[in-house]
Amino acid sequence: MGSMAGLVTGIVQGSGLLALSVVATSITPPGEAAITGARWTWNGNLIEEHAASASLQRREPRRVASVQRSEVPEIPRGTIVVAPEEPDAADQTWRVDAVVDVQATYISVVVIPEPA
Repeated sequence: MGSMAGLVTGIVQGSGLLALSVVATSITPPGEAAITGARWTWNGNLIEEHAASASLQRREPRRVASVQRSEVPEIPRGTIVVAPEEPDAADQTWRVDAVVDVQATYISVVVIPEPA
């Protein structure tokens, strides 16, 4: 996890996404049942100024979000998250692209939009 954290050069405030909590409609880890109603916290936009390799450079918007481990104990890469970007907005579908940080109480991940 340190390698991905090393790529994070900044979290910017933008579009009201800094530490904005919403309720996720569903969080579905690969091969597991969906978890519904978990609190999903948008932490900001990811900026990568110096990616370690070309394979890590992305064109789609990437967001950093966190979830409480008491609600979602694990959230591996490939997990599908259905959640709005802000309260009262329409749900959007996101895919976990990387786990950034795992702490005793929360997990932070990078998500990208899942194509429709």
